[in-house]
Amino acid sequence: YDDLVTIAWAEIRPVQAAIETEIREARTPEARRAIEDKLVRALKNPRATYECKQAVCRLLRRVGTDKCVPALAKLLTDERLSHMARFALQYMAAPQAAEALREALPKTRGDLKIGIITSLGENGDPQSAAALAPLAGGRNTDLARVAIRALARIGGKAGADALARVTPPAALKQAWADARLRCADDLRKAGQTADAVAVYKKLYAPAQPEMIRVAALRGLALAQGPEAVAMLVDLLAKDAGKVSLAARRFLMESPGEAVTKAIA
Repeated sequence: YDDLVTIAWAEIRPVQAAIETEIREARTPEARRAIEDKLVRALKNPRATYECKQAVCRLLRRVGTDKCVPALAKLLTDERLSHMARFALQYMAAPQAAEALREALPKTRGDLKIGIITSLGENGDPQSAAALAPLAGGRNTDLARVAIRALARIGGKAGADALARVTPPAALKQAWADARLRCADDLRKAGQTADAVAVYKKLYAPAQPEMIRVAALRGLALAQGPEAVAMLVDLLAKDAGKVSLAARRFLMESPGEAVTKAIA
């Protein structure tokens, strides 16, 4: 760990490999915390090289807890090290990690902000949805696209509610609808049927693009089961393009005697 502080690229591999071995062999939480403490001390050392800080971020991704968050948070606005700090924080289960990423949002711009938004989506903390919603409906198309994608990654009710409040740029309406579908699918799979059906119905509206309506119809068929049969059968008699074709397929795939009688 002393060598790590002043390390250069030419020397980094054996030092990092030794610490990785120590992490693999750490059998108790106490042993892993001791490694984390030594890594944080190296990161905060005034003599720490750029190479040291990169290596520590990489290693903290494997062993980091809430204790290392303050040290990593200070790097999120650093042009050269923000990416590696995010790398360590974005999959960390500690709620402090998501909080640090959220706090960095207004302090960053350009590619750094895009990176923070992406990491918030990967982290998946529902509390981040409210912070991302204004960006998803903002004028900056690049930020809006990434924020919409991040909200889809967060998913569930938090993601669905945030996306419902968004008026996306015209160029991103398809991506916005896709993101809402993903959230509805999350809700359906989690057993939150009523919330899922509410989203599917909005996306099945006639004003939506045809393929979004087809995907929403599939969601309704899966969520409502027998209750959706009457709607699907009604579509068989209509000339509704791909929506009618999709309804036929969903009926063919639906089990039960009641479905057969309804088709007949």
